[in-house]
Amino acid sequence: MRPQPLILVADDDRDTRELYRACFDTNGYQTAEAGTGQQAIVTAAGLVPDVLLTDYVLPDIDGVTVARRLKADPRTAGIRILLVTGYGTAELGGLAAAAGIERVLLKPCLPHDVMREVGRILSRPLASGGVQQFPPSRIDMPS
Repeated sequence: MRPQPLILVADDDRDTRELYRACFDTNGYQTAEAGTGQQAIVTAAGLVPDVLLTDYVLPDIDGVTVARRLKADPRTAGIRILLVTGYGTAELGGLAAAAGIERVLLKPCLPHDVMREVGRILSRPLASGGVQQFPPSRIDMPS
């Protein structure tokens, strides 16, 4: 068991990765970064972080595909996954749930909101199906 939770931040925007990393590092978390979906998969397999915070839109494969692949591998199946996206649709929520993603956070999301959600996820047992979207009032539901 590691002394501090390890958070893997996967985002193609370096500034976003650095912002989240700085926030996590200064609040007692360990962090690692990935700039693509494939890098996230390789890094997660090597480090087995406690939480993966991934953007939905990545340059090679999307965050839902990353989650699906990690959950299919027994070595990485226990990683808690949060998806950050600007696309808050019911369809994406269903895809995220099916991929084993525990939370969908809608952009823009402030670092302290992300940290609060990571803390919540780490404080409860591993989810058994279903994805929660945060914040519910910001979800775009098709009519």
